[in-house]
Amino acid sequence: MGRPKRLYPLGKYRLRTPKEVDKEKAYPVELEYTWNRQVIRKTTNVFVKVADWNPNGNQGRGALRASYGDEYKRLNNLLLSRVDKVDSLLAEYNQAHPNQITTEVIAGLLADKPLARKDQGKD
Repeated sequence: MGRPKRLYPLGKYRLRTPKEVDKEKAYPVELEYTWNRQVIRKTTNVFVKVADWNPNGNQGRGALRASYGDEYKRLNNLLLSRVDKVDSLLAEYNQAHPNQITTEVIAGLLADKPLARKDQGKD
């Protein structure tokens, strides 16, 4: 049987690194959602070295370490507020349209696009 499927996905942050990691180079942090085995990613404007990234921070969502510098708390709060905002939008969408979340809906929310057209599809 297994456990029941989530009604909507929760996002997490991931450091996008190549196979050959350079410890001195900073890599981008991406917001990542997985739905129906498909991964939807959105890059942020935050670049971090591998040593300064904690993938288990913020209950497994990813966080910057204090070794990043003075800005680490502000950036962690910024990243956490962004993922919480998208998660709450997904929860609202799921309540309004049960079981209709698709990868296109998630990608639209990540890109801050409106989900419904103003003319509601009428010509």
